[in-house]
Amino acid sequence: MDFYAIQKEFPIKKRMVYFNNASIAPMSRPVIEAVNAFLADVRDNGRNNYPHWCETADNAVKGRIAQLIGADKSEIAFIKNTTEGILIVANGIDWKAGDNVVIADIEYPGSFFSTFYLSRHVLLQNFCILGCRAMKYRLHVRHFFR
Repeated sequence: MDFYAIQKEFPIKKRMVYFNNASIAPMSRPVIEAVNAFLADVRDNGRNNYPHWCETADNAVKGRIAQLIGADKSEIAFIKNTTEGILIVANGIDWKAGDNVVIADIEYPGSFFSTFYLSRHVLLQNFCILGCRAMKYRLHVRHFFR
């Protein structure tokens, strides 16, 4: 499928260009069809097909995502949102006194507050959240080496 064919699967493209994908992104026709099929299954069967849903997610879906990004399906995890992912990663780091976190002034609030939580509750001495101003919505590598 080519880029223009994919664009046609998003009805919103007929009316606007939509950039706010970090909150509620527009869905494509195939996604809407899959969600509707899933909801019909729930309507008709309740949770009785739950084992099948999990098997599909663990095998087919994770495998396709892994192939897309060049990973192994064992490296793929489903989480609720980006903020939860940031917290999982941040809580898995062995933070040391004096460690710093660099956050852009355009960062999503959930990312900032996740880091702020760490700085207050991980009990690190000299833990520092460094704010940096993005230029044209980009960070330069020098921001990470101050």
